[in-house]
Amino acid sequence: FVSKLLCEAYGKRVGLFTSPHLFDVRERIQINNALIDKDKFTEYFFEVHDEMTKIAANSDSDFDRESASRSNFFRFMFLLSLHAFQKENVEIAVYEVGIGGKQDSTNIFP
Repeated sequence: FVSKLLCEAYGKRVGLFTSPHLFDVRERIQINNALIDKDKFTEYFFEVHDEMTKIAANSDSDFDRESASRSNFFRFMFLLSLHAFQKENVEIAVYEVGIGGKQDSTNIFP
């Protein structure tokens, strides 16, 4: 509702990150209340995946390697949403938080 209001009332490019999805994983990352095109979603997916693989393989930091290799599905989708919103020039992003607590990847926002 909030993302639709921002999009329609203010003419902004609005990204929405939610979970879970019901039918299509692209439901989790929407722009202006629409699913991302399958080809773009695939492109962004592998860009994030490849960067995480590089971090895991090339970092001298145990923390970086472990974090990249242990990334769970929600964390990966969260990173994918950030990447997609940046690539798609989203002006406002609406995020549904995860389970909360210090391990929730959405805690990067103040």
